[in-house]
Amino acid sequence: PAASAAPAAPNGRRSPRPAIARLPVEILALVFEDVWHYTAPLPRLDIESWPWYGAVDPSVVRISHVSRAWREIALNLPLLWSRVDDRMAARMLTFIDRSRTAPLFLSICLSIFHSGIPHGTIYSLLHVSAHRLHRLDVRLEALDIFSHPRLDFLAPNLQVLTIECEIYGRVEIVNHPVLFRGETPALKALALLHVRHWLPGNSFPSLAHLNISYFYMEELPIALLAHLLANCPRLESLHLGKIWSYPLLALDLTPPASPVPLPRLRSLSTSCATLQFVAALLAALTLFAPIRIRVHAAPVQSHTNIWDNFLPSLRFMGALAHLEIAADSSRLYLLAEGERSALWIQAEFQDNRSSLWLSGLANTLDLAAVHTLHVACADWSLLPIFLRHMPTLAVLGVMALPQDAMRRDLFQELERALLAVADSSFHCPALSTLSIQSFGMAEHVRRIAALAAQRAAA
Repeated sequence: PAASAAPAAPNGRRSPRPAIARLPVEILALVFEDVWHYTAPLPRLDIESWPWYGAVDPSVVRISHVSRAWREIALNLPLLWSRVDDRMAARMLTFIDRSRTAPLFLSICLSIFHSGIPHGTIYSLLHVSAHRLHRLDVRLEALDIFSHPRLDFLAPNLQVLTIECEIYGRVEIVNHPVLFRGETPALKALALLHVRHWLPGNSFPSLAHLNISYFYMEELPIALLAHLLANCPRLESLHLGKIWSYPLLALDLTPPASPVPLPRLRSLSTSCATLQFVAALLAALTLFAPIRIRVHAAPVQSHTNIWDNFLPSLRFMGALAHLEIAADSSRLYLLAEGERSALWIQAEFQDNRSSLWLSGLANTLDLAAVHTLHVACADWSLLPIFLRHMPTLAVLGVMALPQDAMRRDLFQELERALLAVADSSFHCPALSTLSIQSFGMAEHVRRIAALAAQRAAA
């Protein structure tokens, strides 16, 4: 379409049209779609807030208000109108109408009253537009899952689904409720926020990404979670989180009848889940390298047996080349990396048993190929335990902080390791670099340097 006439110049001639006004319609359409991709909001996957979309008009509405020509182009691009929420009734209806047959990205709230579209209208829109749903973010009460299902319609093209499930009052929970009549063939990403002792019983043949957060002080039973994971054969990433990390006195850690194989899983992460739960979960799965496992803010509760917090064997991750450990009596940070896999753990021990947990590390990881070890520990009696499992160690770095009252023990253990040339339990024949970071211990450092020189000569 022709742009509006350019204003007349003072000499009576018309000013040339700006360059953007001379762009072909096809080029402007591509620009508008590019702007939409970068600015049209998507809900944040945030446990603390409902993932409503942000304001839509910064890009779409403003583009359509620049000129008549731009408005006509925008109205003929259904994609620009396909992402909308239900906070403004008129806008939602207008956007859905303008989106025509484009895939829909909808964010709706069915659990609480708000000033948007009436629930009855939303249900009708969902059913009419179900075949176009590409992404759906919905807030429900548990009643809408178990007693009066609100997601009982076919959505064969749905690829992304977020459900925030609230619980008000007592609701009889159904084991493995089925969503979308059990038909979710295209779903690739699923987020379940605030779930409480329920997980969908659907088969998810295409699901690649799964994010689950627990409800308050609860963790999902292992068998319930394993049942869902067994229905996700193509799962690539799994994240389990909690809202709070209060101590849980009773966990249902009953394992499944047999471990669930997840051959495609490449990322497993937890946040605020207890280390005991993480250990039980890993034991309930059969995993394969390459994989990255992250355990964040995991409490080790004082009422639990320390052995129940030991992770099962992770030797399937392969040989590890790099290991970093920092621990005092109650806090632990661990990073282990290999060529294809990695493990990251941040844990807090409520009864000062971090050293006991670390003493069993060789039963969990393959340390024989560790090339580089960096350690900062309050309990330096762990050092020879680590070294006897690392015959190929080449680089050793140790650090004692100024407030570390046990730093003399560090130097004693180092001296023993360097003196025990003939003792295979301490001998690291490939050791070529020793780095010591300490304060006020110059005499010990000089003695260790002399021992290291004697050892190298031998």
